[in-house]
Amino acid sequence: MKKIISALSISFSVLLITNFASAADLTPRIPEENLRILPNGREIIGTVREGARLRKIMEKDGWTFVSLEGWVYSPSLKKMPENKNNQATGEAQFNVLHWNWKQVGKMLRIQGVVHNNSIQRFSSVKVILNVSDGQGKELGNNFTYLQSEDIKPGQVNGFKVYLRDVTVSNNDPRVKFSFEYE
Repeated sequence: MKKIISALSISFSVLLITNFASAADLTPRIPEENLRILPNGREIIGTVREGARLRKIMEKDGWTFVSLEGWVYSPSLKKMPENKNNQATGEAQFNVLHWNWKQVGKMLRIQGVVHNNSIQRFSSVKVILNVSDGQGKELGNNFTYLQSEDIKPGQVNGFKVYLRDVTVSNNDPRVKFSFEYE
């Protein structure tokens, strides 16, 4: 009985390792492929050649977010500048994947999900909402911080924000998102 359990355990472990390795390791199908900062984005940050080993982090709408594995001669490298208190729109470092709203008494609750589109880690991300009605009249603004101390590349975080003394008529509120991050 112990031999059967050991054999099953070893087979299961090998199966897990094999599936993990085959799912994670990718390479371009063509001689050279563009590496972009955003899915379907115009900004090309480099190219990846066929045979380069890429590790899949996540996939969305026909695009795969990857990390590149390999060695680079150390004197050829420099540190990236730090992003201290930068401001960006949702199409730069962060993207609001979806959001919804609900009138709760005299408060408007807005909640949603934010995705770190970048290849950088952040220690703090502030989500700022400016809300207006269907005619463009400003209803209010508020902010929240993402619920993590270390926001990794490709990470998804939820948020929830309340605006007090705000009532939305039949028109959906219009929300403009911006971010501050470190």
